[in-house]
Amino acid sequence: MDRTTTLDLPRKGEYIQYFIASDWHTDALHIPTYEILKQHAKLLPKKNRHLIIGGDFLDCLHLMMDDTTMKRVAKSVYDIEGILIPETEHEMEWGNKILDDLQKVFHKIYFVAGNHDYRYEKWMRYCPVAYEHNFDYVARLKLKERKIPFINYPDYLDICDSLTFTHGSKHGRNHNKQHYEMVFRSVIYGHVHHHNCTSFAVRGIPHKAWSLPCMSDLGPEYQRKRGENNWTNGYATVVMRPSGIFNTYIHEIYEEELWLPHGKRIKSA
Repeated sequence: MDRTTTLDLPRKGEYIQYFIASDWHTDALHIPTYEILKQHAKLLPKKNRHLIIGGDFLDCLHLMMDDTTMKRVAKSVYDIEGILIPETEHEMEWGNKILDDLQKVFHKIYFVAGNHDYRYEKWMRYCPVAYEHNFDYVARLKLKERKIPFINYPDYLDICDSLTFTHGSKHGRNHNKQHYEMVFRSVIYGHVHHHNCTSFAVRGIPHKAWSLPCMSDLGPEYQRKRGENNWTNGYATVVMRPSGIFNTYIHEIYEEELWLPHGKRIKSA
């Protein structure tokens, strides 16, 4: 099965600016970063604004179970109807509200699933058939009706012949190298919640691996137990030309504001 979705290049004389925003995590969404993302996009003509939701849009904390636990919970009507469905209803209501808002701002949106979103698919392996419709998050978020292309986890979105986006699956000191070696081309990914970049070359042709800052709060409850982290808030933009040549920019949010290179300040409302 083909695991790669490929985007069309801009037409001659035009450009597309992709905003790539990863790791939203439902209620953990950092609202100032979200508001700045939208304000930033509105500086461009709408036809040039494309958004890649880069995975972990949903947090799915209620489905963070191992296979043994999922098998047990699947036999419990109380757990399904009393816990899982209400939590899922809240998450779907949040997701649809955010997507409604984003579609007012962006001309085109792409939804790339992350490992947290994928928890819904994992749960569907054990979920009783009578309840499956409650947890079909692609249908519940109305992605098909919204005409939002869906790229499953851990698949790839090729933005051009030499640049790939994927949510990401590696951690540790060598995550740039590991993600580059998954595609052997320039790659942008989320997952680790912090910005980093490493350059590579094959026969004199340069490639880069960028990790992204995150859209979520930097100190969720589960992270506090682990101590300090190196996370930052923000997102990336990729300006794509008809030739397939592109420029990549990482926008990190500090003190609830973003300063663009030409001196414009975007502050959270």
